[in-house]
Amino acid sequence: MSSHQNRPHSTPILPIMDLDAFVETTEGLLDNVAFHWSELLFEEGDRNPIRDAWNELKQTVPMIRQGVRTLTQTLLQQAGLFGAQLTAKLNAVNQAWENFQIWGSVKKLKKLLGWTILVLGSLSSILPGAEALQEMAELMEKSINKWDD
Repeated sequence: MSSHQNRPHSTPILPIMDLDAFVETTEGLLDNVAFHWSELLFEEGDRNPIRDAWNELKQTVPMIRQGVRTLTQTLLQQAGLFGAQLTAKLNAVNQAWENFQIWGSVKKLKKLLGWTILVLGSLSSILPGAEALQEMAELMEKSINKWDD
């Protein structure tokens, strides 16, 4: 049995209310994409490189989550991740999650990844290490049905 078959499928706890929960949920999403759904989403030649890259990067997620917990209000405000701006962004992510859970389509998954990437972009502007997480989400999004119009 391959190692990805031993990994539990991740189900998000919605709504996502803060950045720590967002990063945790993003980790679960990327786990699902890389391990559980890869045969449906990626060409055969892309599956193992994406799984291997995610496995390597996944080791940094606890450090990213710790970093999120230590960000100051000033930094969060500068990145648009405080108050109404954070609420609006997380609301969009939560709606994308709900739509994906209801419809379960590749199109809805790509929308969810797009909103996730938007929040990760803001986070990466103030937290070292988050940029690699953003780039992994982008890699996965762009690799899904990459040759389809």
